[in-house]
Amino acid sequence: MRWLALFVLAAVPAGAQSFAYTPGTQRYRIEIATQNQRDQNGGRAPAEFDYTTTQVVTVQLTRQSRDTLALTVTIDSIGQSTALDAPKQDLSWAKGVKLTGKISPTGQVYSFGAPSSADANMRGLYDGFRFFLPELHTQIASGSAWADTTTTHSGRRGAFDSVSTEKIVNSKVTGDTTVAGQRAWRVERTGSIELHGQGSEGGKVLKVAGDGTIRGVQYIGVGGVYLGSKVTQIMRLVESFPDTGDGPASTQTIRSQIVPL
Repeated sequence: MRWLALFVLAAVPAGAQSFAYTPGTQRYRIEIATQNQRDQNGGRAPAEFDYTTTQVVTVQLTRQSRDTLALTVTIDSIGQSTALDAPKQDLSWAKGVKLTGKISPTGQVYSFGAPSSADANMRGLYDGFRFFLPELHTQIASGSAWADTTTTHSGRRGAFDSVSTEKIVNSKVTGDTTVAGQRAWRVERTGSIELHGQGSEGGKVLKVAGDGTIRGVQYIGVGGVYLGSKVTQIMRLVESFPDTGDGPASTQTIRSQIVPL
């Protein structure tokens, strides 16, 4: 995977404070509710498949140098539930897995990727936690605002051999609050997503294109500890064969909540 990030920082308001993540160990509960809808032909109602994934993770930051922190994410527990009468995905393989990488003191990812020998499940796990810790800036205050653009190029995703995803996210510190007894900044995030991919199915070229939105709020302790978030991401995808045109569209809504333990 290649990763590119561009950052545009607005003028920092007066009274800004220095920010850096503090080395240490924190635990979090993560709940991700996923709703999938796929359009059907013949005027039929969209097909739906909803499920919820719950995880408990331990996140450890260790200082390696003045500008580098080692990041380790350990999956303590993981499970999935659904109201459908269908077999649940077996996620037991992920329990105890440790994901490792390096970040800057403000959360910029230097490296966080699966080994070349890793299977699709492990690569997906790394992708899911790559941006777990929000990236901020060295000076922050109520009213601070900035924009981030990230572009990821990933390998095989289902039938698709290559998928490119671009996210543009605008962030603004909208005030101070208290979370888990700690003073924190409240950071509102709004953004857009564009996705393009190509692969093959039945010997024919298959393409996918999509767009979506991101809306949420994150809480960052002024002492350098991540204190959780609530985020909603909505993505609409269309798969197509060049000779037959667009197929049914699908919409995926992901609502995630991260709570410190």
